[in-house]
Amino acid sequence: MSGFMARLRMVLVTAVVAALVPAFAALAQDWPQRPIRIIVPFAPGGAVDLVARLIQEPMAKALGTTMIVENRAGGAGVPASEALVRAAPDGYTLALVSSNYVSNGVTQHNLSFDVVKDITPISMVVINTVLILVPADSPIRSLKDLVEQAKAKPGALSYGTPGFGTAMHFAGELLNERAKIHLVHVPYRGAGPALNDLLGKQIPVAIMGIGPVMPHVASGKVRAIAITTEKRSKIQPDIPTVAELGYPGYRFGEWFALIAPKGLPKDVADRIHGAFIKTIGSDDIKAKLEKVGLEPTSSTSAELHDFINSELARIRNIAAQTKLLEQQKK
Repeated sequence: MSGFMARLRMVLVTAVVAALVPAFAALAQDWPQRPIRIIVPFAPGGAVDLVARLIQEPMAKALGTTMIVENRAGGAGVPASEALVRAAPDGYTLALVSSNYVSNGVTQHNLSFDVVKDITPISMVVINTVLILVPADSPIRSLKDLVEQAKAKPGALSYGTPGFGTAMHFAGELLNERAKIHLVHVPYRGAGPALNDLLGKQIPVAIMGIGPVMPHVASGKVRAIAITTEKRSKIQPDIPTVAELGYPGYRFGEWFALIAPKGLPKDVADRIHGAFIKTIGSDDIKAKLEKVGLEPTSSTSAELHDFINSELARIRNIAAQTKLLEQQKK
């Protein structure tokens, strides 16, 4: 019944928004007249929050207004996404989401919204390189070593990630499937605790975004044995990809994107997109993002829509292949 009521509420909200779209279009020429909020589905201090705060001021300046970052952590990001899709499509509410937004469309049951249809895509923002890591003194010195050890003792090795259903979790389960091994997933409540246990040798392997581990890789405290994304990182070009180490076609990375509610007037969406393109093209912003291991990028609204749609289908397929959803039942 709760799922039915959630869907009913979403239908009613969609109907009201549809009725108001003409009014919003008429007001678009006077936009913006008040601050714009950027909803972030994670707590302050994380990578998504950092990016939101980096683009906040230059985008606001380009639009002639102010922007406020609103952190709505918890619930795997679902409450934040619900707040975005339920907001009026008037240009005053945006969200900066990670790839977790799309994977929620597979891992979270009874969502009250459609991750593809209920938004106005604005642009891709950054690519977050994902690494497979081991402690510096680990006998595992390469991906080949990891696979061999895992095959020798199935289920004896575990890997930590920032949480269930994250890009890092999918990357690990995809490696299990492709390499025909059984690494046991250990979900943490964020990257910090997972990193601490890796440094403390409580877990033998971790799969994490490059940002928080860069200083530890540079200092030699942890070793990166592979990158799970499609291409080598521009920031750490010496680390090989899983694909080039014997698993062609393997890829699973993390990305951040800027989205708005469904029905946003095109001229407002275009102005937001233009302000973002100006911001992400700044040498200062590029340098600050690359300093923390994030690769700036961009896209058109149509490109982001197609990407989200294709990623949703791909993630569904990976979840089925790896039986990832069965882990929720344990």
